[in-house]
Amino acid sequence: MSLIKIDIDDELRNEASKIYRELGLDMSTAIRLFLVQSVITKGLPFPIRLERISLSSLIGNSRTGRLTFHNILSKTPMIIKSLAFLHTLKRLFLPKDSQ
Repeated sequence: MSLIKIDIDDELRNEASKIYRELGLDMSTAIRLFLVQSVITKGLPFPIRLERISLSSLIGNSRTGRLTFHNILSKTPMIIKSLAFLHTLKRLFLPKDSQ
């Protein structure tokens, strides 16, 4: 048996724990399921996508007033959490010399 230690945002951990409890799982079992599915699929067991925004759509939205500072800021936490998650996965799954 191996022990894996990861740093997780408290809010993320609490939200995930609540979902897993409702499914009858503890955090260790949920993480174990993630790892098993990763081995079965030989990759992440879900697609990872970044929303693609073209320069022309940004220009078009700015002209029509749909692109606002608030709209850009509202996406920032999601982007930061996604990048932090990807960084954590990199630290967990890539050999130290390739990081």
